[in-house]
Amino acid sequence: MSQKIAPENLGGRSSFASSAASSRQLKAMKVFAIMQEQINLRDAVVLDVGTGSGQMAALWAEHCQTLHSVDVCDQRVTDAGYHFSLIENEVLPFVDGAFDAVISNQVVEHVWDQEMHIREIARVLKPNGVAYLSTPNRFCLMEPHHRLPLLAWFGDRVAITYLKLFRGKDWDVKLLSYRKLYKMLSSYFKIVDAVPQVMSRPLHFHQTRNERLARWLSRVPSILWQSRINVCLPSFMIILKKHRCGKTCSANVNNQS
Repeated sequence: MSQKIAPENLGGRSSFASSAASSRQLKAMKVFAIMQEQINLRDAVVLDVGTGSGQMAALWAEHCQTLHSVDVCDQRVTDAGYHFSLIENEVLPFVDGAFDAVISNQVVEHVWDQEMHIREIARVLKPNGVAYLSTPNRFCLMEPHHRLPLLAWFGDRVAITYLKLFRGKDWDVKLLSYRKLYKMLSSYFKIVDAVPQVMSRPLHFHQTRNERLARWLSRVPSILWQSRINVCLPSFMIILKKHRCGKTCSANVNNQS
């Protein structure tokens, strides 16, 4: 049985499991719509890395064959419909090629070893599988976890002082620029930037429910939504397809199945 752990007792980067609960359904639907363009989730065995409250995992579980979810702490408010495993770190307790699809939704910025997080996703993904990874942009104008402008722009030292001064909190996330994220991902995956696709059809992809805003967003030239060009995008949304060879061929880690 997994142990319930309070956020203040995590001993590492803090969890934001309870934040923005009202938007979780919309976010879950967005991820599902993006993934469904790539793979038939109804017939897929899916891994969700970073369970948090479990609300998004429960929603995804309704639309796929089987859903497994893992986290380093148990802060679930719902456990309906999916399998949960408590893990100690970034190493995933599954055999190589176990999943048709893997979701890492706003997780990589919270883990200690980001390279291992990405490598493990590649390891457990089937050769023809698809992964989805989203994470806030280091250069977004408003840092989403602590709601301070330009918080991560000038490095950890400045962020630590800035956050302590204005929020009285410790700097506990590691945001990435698109260039750094792309460098880590490209060793293991073929990368598709999903942001232009989402913004071209914002209602279809549940980016917003506001029809007027959706019309405006869809009229913005798609080149301006490309993550490599628009350095101030709030978040990156990336589809990952595993390389046939390369580092993933030799990146096996000994795990218990």
